[in-house]
Amino acid sequence: GAAGGPARACALAGLLPESEAAGLRRGDIIVEVDARPVEKPGDIQRLMVGTAIDRFMVLRVLRNRQIHTLTAIPDELRAA
Repeated sequence: GAAGGPARACALAGLLPESEAAGLRRGDIIVEVDARPVEKPGDIQRLMVGTAIDRFMVLRVLRNRQIHTLTAIPDELRAA
């Protein structure tokens, strides 16, 4: 991370069509969910369940060395 601090992020390897509709792209690195830092994949799942379902959330992602701010509405994950 910057200035020798810990790296905080989670890269997206694959996406559901709903994620792409929210503006996320494969290779994006999620650095924050609702102003809370993301350090590992489990953080995203933890932050986007429960009370987060069906309400707007702000995501900050690193894409091509630039930070982008996106909004998404998490939905319950359904079995295929």
